[in-house]
Amino acid sequence: MQGRGVFFWSGLFVALICRTGVDAINHRNNLRRSDGVSDVDQAQMNDRHLQKRKKNNKIKKKERKQNKNERTKQRAKNFERYNQGNDANTGIINIENIESEKEGDDFDRYHGRTFVNIDEISMAITTTIKSSLQPINAPSPIPTPHPTSPPSDSSHVTLMSVPSLHPSEELTSSPSNFPSKYMSGGPSKAPSATPSLYPSGNPSALPTATISASPSMLPSTSSHPTEHKVCGGLLPNERKVKIETKLLESFHNELHDHALNWIINVDARALCPDDDSLNQRYALSAIYFDTNGYDWKDGNVGSDAWLSSGTECGWFGITCNNMDYVNKIFLGENNLKGTIPKELASFVSLRELRLNDNYLSGPFPSLPGSLFDVKLYNNQLTGELPDTWPVKLIRLQISNNNFSGSINSIPTATRMRQLDLHGNNFSGTVSVHFGSLRELASFQIHQNNLTGIIPDDVCILRSSLLPQNRLSVLTADCASSNPIIQCESMYLFGDVDCCSECY
Repeated sequence: MQGRGVFFWSGLFVALICRTGVDAINHRNNLRRSDGVSDVDQAQMNDRHLQKRKKNNKIKKKERKQNKNERTKQRAKNFERYNQGNDANTGIINIENIESEKEGDDFDRYHGRTFVNIDEISMAITTTIKSSLQPINAPSPIPTPHPTSPPSDSSHVTLMSVPSLHPSEELTSSPSNFPSKYMSGGPSKAPSATPSLYPSGNPSALPTATISASPSMLPSTSSHPTEHKVCGGLLPNERKVKIETKLLESFHNELHDHALNWIINVDARALCPDDDSLNQRYALSAIYFDTNGYDWKDGNVGSDAWLSSGTECGWFGITCNNMDYVNKIFLGENNLKGTIPKELASFVSLRELRLNDNYLSGPFPSLPGSLFDVKLYNNQLTGELPDTWPVKLIRLQISNNNFSGSINSIPTATRMRQLDLHGNNFSGTVSVHFGSLRELASFQIHQNNLTGIIPDDVCILRSSLLPQNRLSVLTADCASSNPIIQCESMYLFGDVDCCSECY
């Protein structure tokens, strides 16, 4: 019975509310009719109002969609920035395949995890390392956006295992546990506590303040090494050019490659272009290279070795005058092989040349005009004799070679005293001009192919009427019954024959 009463009063209350609503609607309609608004007009107004609401709803829906797209793009950018700053294999935060649950959501879901903005992570790192009011046993799951006002009694510092992507605004009191990913814009204001394992890419603008305790492991390099000046201010290349120019002037525009390279780049004496000994040191090195100096019997080792750093006047077989110019070259019986270079003619003070008893080949060498004595016997030289001779030459010993041709150019050396020409292939006759060599004491021409008669002017040089500087030795191929050369004279007096010995 009591339940029925409750139901009755509830129904009555609902009926009163509905009646009140109907009366309110009728009252509103009566007011509109009193204003002159018909039902048709009212319906049209309602329709326009409905269309306007739909349009506004579409605009708002479109704006929500655009906002969502912008948030999606921003999250993708943040995700990319995060992957650039962290190792994807650390497992600290794993974000994959961002998917939207429904349109207009204020958060995204991917594999059940909520995306966190990189800026929020940086704020969380900064906030976490600040002091809290009271230390706690475990960090809160969500970082507070602002630090607490009073500091805690004990510091609570949590180091993140992931370095920040942006540099901190203030200097930290201690170095970070991880290296920064990006280079700093300028040099550090204090030296690092430990030396780096690798050299810096570029040199520092200022020198270091202290000396390093140990030498660097790698040599320093420079793209533009400093060239030291030599010879009174010449650069190495300038010295090279000047030396070449001077040698070209002295040796007639043709230089010996090995000797030139040695004198410029190898010789420890490092002569300058204006050095007085440049020409003769260069010429001696040419002799060494052309006669296989490395295979010589003597002159390769010891203090007198050729091409050593000492003066050339101290080399084996070399003698110089009081002006330090070479005046004697004695290399006889020293296993010389090869040819005699043309540079031999450049020794302006050379008086004696002894290259006998070797294995020299090639033509008769060019001789300097200063020579007095030439010994080239017992070699393998070939060719004809030169047309002119040194005017001071008094001794020419060239026996036992393979020379050929005429011997009649020799009398131009008017001071000749000894002529040893035997054992060659000379041909032709003996010139009467040999009789003009008044100082001739020995004239050996046997074992050749000479023909004819020994001139009377030569035989007279053996006359007993000439006690001084008389020709004591004259040998020829005159021994057979039909000699190729005749050695008789009708002008000799006494018991002296024209030839001292016939072969």
